[in-house]
Amino acid sequence: MGAVSHAKRSWVLVLALGLSCLGLGGCEDEQATRIVTLGSCANSGDCSLGEYCIESACTQGGTRSCGSAEECPDGWRCEAGACAAAVTVEATPEAGGEATDSVSGLKIVIPPGALSSPQTIVAYQNHAVNSAPVTGLHRASNRSVGSVTFEPEGLTFSQPVMVSIPIPGGVLRDSVPQAVLLYDSAANDWKQATTSDGSPIWGTTYGGAGQHVLFATDHFSTYSVPSFHSAFDTRVT
Repeated sequence: MGAVSHAKRSWVLVLALGLSCLGLGGCEDEQATRIVTLGSCANSGDCSLGEYCIESACTQGGTRSCGSAEECPDGWRCEAGACAAAVTVEATPEAGGEATDSVSGLKIVIPPGALSSPQTIVAYQNHAVNSAPVTGLHRASNRSVGSVTFEPEGLTFSQPVMVSIPIPGGVLRDSVPQAVLLYDSAANDWKQATTSDGSPIWGTTYGGAGQHVLFATDHFSTYSVPSFHSAFDTRVT
C-alpha cells in the first residue's frame, strides 16, 4: 500500500507543476527550432548546461553532425549521423541509482526499492525516430522532439522513475503540462505514453532557453514530446 501511495504522489507532483496552457490556442507559436549562439568555447565543457560547443561557439538548439562518437562530447554517442547525449548507471534494488549528462542535462533518477534486481541502465538521445508521425492529437503535430531511448527496453519499476529529457532550441513553453509520447516500433509512430495501468503520462517543461521535460514513468521505452503542447484525443483514430 505504501509503494502505491508513493507512486500516486509522484504522478501528482509532476502534473501539478503547471496548468496555464492546457487547451488554449496560443501554445503552438514556438514550434520552430531556434538556434542561438551564446559565446565562444573550446569544447562543450566551456558552455552552460543545455548548450553545446559547435564550431567554437556555445550553441543552444540544433544538433552536431558526426561520423563517430569521437567527434561528440565525452560519453555521447553518434546516432543517425548526429551527436546524441547518453548516460549509464548501475542501479540496485537497495540504493537505486542516478545519472546526469553534464552537457545536455539528460537525467534519470531511480529511487531505492524501484527494482527487483541489479540493472545496468542506459539512456540516449535517439534522433532516428524523431521523424515518425504523431497520432491521436486534437491538433496535428508535424514532429516529435527530444526522443530518448531508455534501456533495458520494457523494464518495469515498482516505484516511479523520474527522467528529464533535453529539448533543443527552447521550442516549448515553460511550467505547463506536456504530453509525453511513446514510440511504437511496430507501427513506426508516436502515441500518448501511459503507465502500466493505462494512465496517461504527463510532464512539465522547465529551463527557459535550455529546456527540459520532467516526467515520471514505471517502465522503460523510447519517449519524446510533441513539438507543441496539446491534449490527446480520447477518440479512436
